Amino acid sequence: MKGGAMTFATIRAWGNSKGLIIPKQICDMLGLAAGDRVSIKPNAKNSAIEIAPMKRKYTRDKVLTAEDVFSGWSGAYSLPDDLRGPASRGEECSWGEPVGKEIW
Repeated sequence: MKGGAMTFATIRAWGNSKGLIIPKQICDMLGLAAGDRVSIKPNAKNSAIEIAPMKRKYTRDKVLTAEDVFSGWSGAYSLPDDLRGPASRGEECSWGEPVGKEIW
């Protein structure tokens, strides 16, 4: 699809609202992804709707893995205190006596 080529979509019911699916080629061209916010501006004079991407607070070109996040880190790892007790080994642990209206 070239920059100015026209494409078509169908408005569909979506609960009490209406939804419009933006074709993949247009999303790719504008760098849009699921979850991105857009502004919608109606123009009653010429019966048009302007949809524009909202400015992102950040951009990320790559999905980070744990290896990416911790690359170059040479510290030792130890479990946090709250993961060292019997519950971390699948054993039963006591939560104490009821103090409210818990159902036991």
